[in-house]
Amino acid sequence: MKRSNRLILLVGVVLAVVAFGGILFVGSRPAQAEPVIPMATIVAAKSDIAVGTALTGELLEAREIPEADVPANSYSDPRELEGFVVRRELFAGETINRRDFQTNGTAQSAEILRSLEAGMRAMAVQVDQVTGVGTLIQPGDRVDVIIAVSDDDAKYPVVGLDPTAVDGEAVWVKVEDGMYNGTSVKVLIQNVQVIGTLLPAPVETGQEQAPPPADETDPAAPEPESGTGLTEEQQQVAILAVTPQQVELIRFAQLDGNLSLVLRSPADAETDPDETTGITLAELMTDYGVIKPELLEVILPPR
Repeated sequence: MKRSNRLILLVGVVLAVVAFGGILFVGSRPAQAEPVIPMATIVAAKSDIAVGTALTGELLEAREIPEADVPANSYSDPRELEGFVVRRELFAGETINRRDFQTNGTAQSAEILRSLEAGMRAMAVQVDQVTGVGTLIQPGDRVDVIIAVSDDDAKYPVVGLDPTAVDGEAVWVKVEDGMYNGTSVKVLIQNVQVIGTLLPAPVETGQEQAPPPADETDPAAPEPESGTGLTEEQQQVAILAVTPQQVELIRFAQLDGNLSLVLRSPADAETDPDETTGITLAELMTDYGVIKPELLEVILPPR
């Protein structure tokens, strides 16, 4: 064999040995573990959820996402949200957030129109701390509309036959004020949905309220829905979804009566209207045992 051939063969053997050694070295090194990505659980809407819906387990699902992607103020357990009422429309797959159970007291036109079903009208009703359930009413709630009327200003006069009329002649005259109680109260409309609320700007006191200590708050729980701290003179506007006929009823009551809103349970969305009689002083005495005022006869001693 020529010397050049032997040299080439030797070089090839050396290269083969080096390659084999490299393979053994690489194969003997421990495999590097894949980086572990911390995961966390969030709660999301399983399907579209309408405003005013009380959450149940069937509407929610738990999802695993990277811990770094968890939104602030989200939840990790669907069970802790059961029974809470959402204050805005949620879409399938959307992460449930604390803000979904709160309202800032301002109604946006787009939100109102989206919540308004075909054939319905949006109508504003002004209430205060007493007539508006302490301003606890929020979008998505269901309310009853109560009307109270009185004859204090002769808008609802009571008439009777004139006792001085000639026999056979029917003459109707207004009963004098103070001779009767003209107050009447009735549930006017039932199970109306609130699609928006408007609150006045908070009263400036010049002092900022200190936040509660960190150890006294539960970041996992929705913030409680409470009154707004309005004075009795301040008003809240509730925007109701009503039919055209109900618009007429409410407007008449606004002009010539006094309106109140009473808050219903979220479970009453599909219930039938309750039968009510309305209340006057006569019903209070005959049906509820209220004692009729009477004059007392007092015998004075002779002078």
